[in-house]
Amino acid sequence: MATRYKAHHGFTLTALLVVIAIISIMAAMILPVLSKARRLAIQTICVSNLKQVYVGGFMHYVDDFGGFISGVKEGPTWPKNRQWDKILYDYYFQKQIRYHNEAYFRNSILWCPERSYNTVKPGAYWNTGYGMQYALPDRGWDPGYYTPTRMNTIRKSSQKGLVSDSWDWHTGWNLFNQFRLDRHVGGGTVLFCDGHSRLFPPGTTSSAYPLLFATALAE
Repeated sequence: MATRYKAHHGFTLTALLVVIAIISIMAAMILPVLSKARRLAIQTICVSNLKQVYVGGFMHYVDDFGGFISGVKEGPTWPKNRQWDKILYDYYFQKQIRYHNEAYFRNSILWCPERSYNTVKPGAYWNTGYGMQYALPDRGWDPGYYTPTRMNTIRKSSQKGLVSDSWDWHTGWNLFNQFRLDRHVGGGTVLFCDGHSRLFPPGTTSSAYPLLFATALAE
């Protein structure tokens, strides 16, 4: 009686290598797309964060202080030497803080979601990634540094930046070198004095937007 052998069907080594190669190629094509999509989502969060900073922080401060917006700092000496972001943290979270401590800010709207140590000033470990425009009062670094500004005196507020993605915790007279246009895929985010926020693409120049970091009275 003749012996019958069952045929065994399966992948050969060559077929397996082909499948692995196809998967590798597809992964190489898809992963960058997914990474870019993630970064696009993060920059949308950044734009939203700054809108909330305006409504939940600056507007509360303005209501409490007779229409004035805070200076970049309260004053030159302790205990009135907190930076603008620490002041707004009190208003948004109802929690008093006096010292620079990034633990307070992480995962809050006052922390840029794509802030990294190579996009902030070296040594500024407490920098949230956002900087406030200190030139609004038009009084120089000192005492303008500490001078509040009355919101209803800001001319062309829809064209003037208040807070932006920044190298340091402040920006000033057309300091585009402080403005991090490379922070996000689409550029850098700016919160304007009228409360809207938007992205500026990489390559944006001060000549194209002369009022972006201008003083309150500039036109």
